[in-house]
Amino acid sequence: MAKQDGAREKHPTKGKKAGPRAFRLDPVRLAAARRVLGTPNDTATIDAALDYVVFGRELRAGAEALEGMTFEALDRDAEP
Repeated sequence: MAKQDGAREKHPTKGKKAGPRAFRLDPVRLAAARRVLGTPNDTATIDAALDYVVFGRELRAGAEALEGMTFEALDRDAEP
C-alpha cells in the first residue's frame, strides 16, 4: 500500500501474521527461484519474487518519468 507522500512501504504487512494460503506452484521453478534469490524457504522465495515484481514496476515508472529529459554528460577528467 502506498503512503500519502507517494513513497511505498517496503513490506506493508511485515510483522502481521498472514493467513495460510495454498498455491499450486511448479516445484522445479520454485527451486530455481530459490537458488537465484538465495532465499531459505518457499515463503521467503515468493515474498522476494513479489518484491522484485513491484520494484520492476517502480523502475519502469521512473524511466517513463525521465522520458524526453536531456542530461549533460559528466566529464570525469575535468578538475573540480
